[in-house]
Amino acid sequence: MAGKRGASFDARLRRLREAAGFTQEELAHAAGLSVNAVSQLERGLRKRPYPHTVRALAAALGLNDVEQARLLATVPKRGVPEPPGGMSSLPAPATPLIGRENELAAVGSFLQEPGIRLLTLTGTGGVGKTRLALEIAHELAGTFTDGVFFVALAQLEDPDLVLPTVAQALGLPQSGGTVRESVHRYVSGKSLLLGLDNLEHLLDAAPEVAALLAAGPTSKILATSRAPLRLRGEQEYPLAPLAVPDPAQMPDPESVAGYPAVKLFSARVREANPGFPLGTDSAAAVAAICWRLGGIPLALELAASGAKFLGPNKLLLGLDRALEAGGARDLPLRQRTMQAAIDWSYDRLSDAEKVLFRRLSVFAAGFSLEAAAEAGDEADVSGLLAKLIEQSLVTAGFSGDEMRYGMLEPIRQYASRKLEESGESDAVRNGHALYFLSRAEWAAPGLWGGDQMGYLDSLDSDVANFRAAISWSVAAGEAETAVRIGWALWLFWWLRGRQIEGSLCMESVLELEMPPVLRVRALIIRAIMAYAQGDHGVHEKHANEALELALHHGDDIMRGYALAGVGLARMHQQHYGEAARLMNNSRLLFEVSGENGMLPMVHTWLGIISLEQGDFDDAAQAFEDAAKDARVSGSRVGAVTALYNLARLALVQGDNQRAMVLLHQAVGLCGQTKDYGHLGYCLQTLAVVAGPEDGAERKAVLLGAAESLLEVAGAPAQSLYAPDPARLEEAVAGTKAVLGEGAFQLASETGARMTFEQVIEYSVKNDGGAGQE
Repeated sequence: MAGKRGASFDARLRRLREAAGFTQEELAHAAGLSVNAVSQLERGLRKRPYPHTVRALAAALGLNDVEQARLLATVPKRGVPEPPGGMSSLPAPATPLIGRENELAAVGSFLQEPGIRLLTLTGTGGVGKTRLALEIAHELAGTFTDGVFFVALAQLEDPDLVLPTVAQALGLPQSGGTVRESVHRYVSGKSLLLGLDNLEHLLDAAPEVAALLAAGPTSKILATSRAPLRLRGEQEYPLAPLAVPDPAQMPDPESVAGYPAVKLFSARVREANPGFPLGTDSAAAVAAICWRLGGIPLALELAASGAKFLGPNKLLLGLDRALEAGGARDLPLRQRTMQAAIDWSYDRLSDAEKVLFRRLSVFAAGFSLEAAAEAGDEADVSGLLAKLIEQSLVTAGFSGDEMRYGMLEPIRQYASRKLEESGESDAVRNGHALYFLSRAEWAAPGLWGGDQMGYLDSLDSDVANFRAAISWSVAAGEAETAVRIGWALWLFWWLRGRQIEGSLCMESVLELEMPPVLRVRALIIRAIMAYAQGDHGVHEKHANEALELALHHGDDIMRGYALAGVGLARMHQQHYGEAARLMNNSRLLFEVSGENGMLPMVHTWLGIISLEQGDFDDAAQAFEDAAKDARVSGSRVGAVTALYNLARLALVQGDNQRAMVLLHQAVGLCGQTKDYGHLGYCLQTLAVVAGPEDGAERKAVLLGAAESLLEVAGAPAQSLYAPDPARLEEAVAGTKAVLGEGAFQLASETGARMTFEQVIEYSVKNDGGAGQE
């Protein structure tokens, strides 16, 4: 793949691209370059690509170290001109740049474009703007014939000192006319790159930067700042933190090690402690450290310095102390600790901006503009928010069609400390809880109807905020707020496979003193979550207590839920007559009270009772009634349960083809609602229904995916919803017999590693006849 020895760069690149199966457009996209840039390289119009460009191309092509070195060797060497008088203000980096390959290539490409003369790297304190700018300056040292200069401005307080500092870096005398004239005269007609580092506190000097560009039309400026300079022609490049592992995923050491944040943390850890373990046992702790630090390079380096005497788990526990302990002594004072780095920005905020900044810390994981308005008491919240974004203290980005805002975790923790110091923490957190109570209760009715998906997606974005609202309400003894949020969210928790979260929330709520009418609701929610998890003892206990209280203190809706809960307990105990009586009473109460969303569920449970007793006609009628109720109300969860149980009935009656069709319809609806538990049961039943023509490997993948989904949802492997245990065991044994134990395990692990979306796509492809081997 490396090509012929002695081939020119353009010929070698073209052969490598064709061997990889890329078009020029695809390679350009993968490497972060323009299509025109790739075309010019392959035609030999650009003879000397920059090193970062070659590295970006090599990474996109998947070249190993040897192949990359061979490609680099074909690039003609550049002469590196000496700056005037042999001077250079370009310091040597103290450490290698890690995890910024894509950014290095992208910014380098921008600075190659003739129309871009001012590029500003923006980002929060500690995100690595200076280090990236320095690396870029070194890479472009041979490109600008009159030199590359790097001017550190962090220690300046007066914007009027910016130009004299530039003059000093250029080696210009401080006599013979004004400094401004001297600098302008020097840059006129020259081709140089000027790095201006840390301009955020000197933005009043922006007009001088514009004048400098006008005086030297063939020169360029690379600036770093926490806020853009707001000059015409400025190209802003927001520098994001390094990518971190997803804390919700199981930490696989190999995949964790591939994240840029982990690469940087590991490299710095080994400098402090070469024996620091970074293997299987420590992957979870290292992933958690990097996630908690938000991928901010400065925070990672400060934490790594604490690894000299601590192992991964202890370092995670003592993370806050490690961050405050201070970094390397050769770091600038403003970067010695994360607090000092953020102080640098916070001290420059107006009083109104400081108030909003600290109040926004109550949002656990992002917020909308509407939510931000609830946190502030200023009329111009959007204007203040824009200032915080400009200072890189708040992030902004689209989630679907909605603009969402947030704070990197180290910054949020800093703001939270400021909120505590202000004395207004309780009032702000109470306001946060009441706002998200209103959000939950607004969405609750919609979770049963035809617009269910929109409401579910809306709630998804604020899961952490709902959790924080309940936690604060419990801590503050605000039982009513906590119970009402839980009551509004229980169906969301069920559909999104968050039963464990719902259980934990309600366990803490039930420890509070509260009126019986509130306790009924909390008990019902806890019982529902326990049933979904297969914890039948806890379910029965709470359902019985809920019914006893509801009969004296609840309304028809509460009594309907409590009766259904006890009915489920009797159904699990195979007391089918009593279960049917309780369910029918529950159904009547739901019909009277207008709680139509529950009717498909109750009809489904009545159908399961008939199915378990072998009364297939009554079961079929009940499931059809459930499906009809679901169509009328628009309830997808009702439709899923009805379709799935109709499929189980078809399977019992020997109609495998009908069962397959119904299961695929149910899987499609699960994909819309992101219902992990029901999807897991559907996949298990698909494996049972599938014939020999469907492929043993496909069955094993489905079984592995199902097991993983049920585990994530906290759903029981054995329940009245699960396929017949004997038939499931037979399907597993038959698949293992065809594949062998090793191949079965590999295929099963493939399914377990799939994302939810991949599982949906895999399970319905070719509509049931897919996956033939």
